[in-house]
Amino acid sequence: MPRGAPLFWHEHRLLDDAHHPPVEFVMQEVTHVMAPKRSMYPASGPFLWRIFGDYLRAHFDRTAESDLWTLYVRKPGDKAVSGEW
Repeated sequence: MPRGAPLFWHEHRLLDDAHHPPVEFVMQEVTHVMAPKRSMYPASGPFLWRIFGDYLRAHFDRTAESDLWTLYVRKPGDKAVSGEW
């Protein structure tokens, strides 16, 4: 997680669809994403997919999967864009 990004992403507790750091800021240095298939807080999954889903699909490839996780790796040649928050 980049410096300054929230550690917790609980919808309506700390953030919501209109109030969150820019996706480009959060993902600027990320090369791999481990997406859980189950969550201790089930409402967070749909919220995070609304925030990050389009960016993840555009810049990452799904490369591995288990019963509990999906691994995404930044697409070859994709350059992360620095963002500010």
